[in-house]
Amino acid sequence: MKMVWILVLGALFCKGDKNSYNDTIAILLGVSPKYSPTITSIEPKKLNPEIRSSSAYHPPSQVTIRGRNFSVVSYENLVLFNDIPATVIYSTEKEILTTVPNGVKSGLVSVSKQGGICNSLDKKSGINCSATEYYVDCYKPYNNIYKDEILLEVGKLNKIEYTTNGTNAYRVDLPQGEFKINIFCPSQVIVQYFTPTCEAIDVYNDNINLLLNPTIFVTGGYTLQFFVSASKGTCTISILN
Repeated sequence: MKMVWILVLGALFCKGDKNSYNDTIAILLGVSPKYSPTITSIEPKKLNPEIRSSSAYHPPSQVTIRGRNFSVVSYENLVLFNDIPATVIYSTEKEILTTVPNGVKSGLVSVSKQGGICNSLDKKSGINCSATEYYVDCYKPYNNIYKDEILLEVGKLNKIEYTTNGTNAYRVDLPQGEFKINIFCPSQVIVQYFTPTCEAIDVYNDNINLLLNPTIFVTGGYTLQFFVSASKGTCTISILN
């Protein structure tokens, strides 16, 4: 009898399929891998949670998740953005429409059914679960109103010419650590930046948001996005830790 089980398990693990390990575990637990959800794409991949600022409101992105083996009963699909559950608007066997919940950072969106868990090393597959990457972009809902974002470099004096009075959008990829963003312009400026969850922060000095050479203190580990409104002239922005 033991020899039979060894042969059965050997056959299961030697299927040659990259998901054979998870399929085998699923079978042993009584869950059929044939009906496990699989994500093939999400649209958009760059998305945003709700954004409320002093000058604008942007609703959260609606996200279409495509794949197979989803439940046609909406509440039977558990959609998580990292560990935060999302509302499923509707679902079919091949498509789920959902809304980005508040408080999410860039990470993995997963779909699971009853008893599901993404337990692979990269957390993208498992038993009754499938996941894929998404990216939080706080500037996306502004529809490029301030033109393309200007990419800044850490540890460099980034010089930016304002040819007219106006607002520029910036982004800088911050590694882990504490940073200060120094902004030097010939005129006073208005600054607004976003946290990793797209909370809009207006920079104030004694309750006045018209500032001369302000400094922003932030914790890294994400892509910082911010706006600077300034008068005509050359501004220098440095990012130091």
